Amino acid sequence: MAAVKFLAVLCCAACAGADLSERLRYFETLHHVNLKVRSRRSADSPHIERKDVSFSALGRTFDLTLTPGTPVVGSDFRAKVVRGDGSMSDLYVDLNNFYNGHLSGDSSVKADAFVEDGIWTANIYDKDEIYTLEPSSPHLPKSDNHTMIVYKQSDIVWDSIYPDLAGSPNQK
Repeated sequence: MAAVKFLAVLCCAACAGADLSERLRYFETLHHVNLKVRSRRSADSPHIERKDVSFSALGRTFDLTLTPGTPVVGSDFRAKVVRGDGSMSDLYVDLNNFYNGHLSGDSSVKADAFVEDGIWTANIYDKDEIYTLEPSSPHLPKSDNHTMIVYKQSDIVWDSIYPDLAGSPNQK
């Protein structure tokens, strides 16, 4: 279920046609060098390489302990690209780029993550909030100062993304 929320939040924030400041009340930018990643192997399972991912944003430090894998995509997962003319081709999805885990020191705070070319996408599920880290490229002009954005799900302006949901009980 967490993975479904992971995909839903990413899709909502990435909606085209609106300026990022119209879709998020508040966000911060990060550069990939501000994100520390350390790989380590477990003594119990030396073939599994864990990732410790750490960054500071939104007034707190996130230290994540991640292991390879995802509950959403099975090992036999296949994807296809369907073009406007109906033609299709295979899309390679590297399952080794998917991770799940928790906040170091608090296993009740879960995390789902994906990394590609050193740029991370992650959702962190705290008790009262979901934090999202994602590439800035779909939202902001290219810059040497940032490669990712971080925001809280509660800062998503749902009315801007889905005007038909305005006034529903979960909208702020």
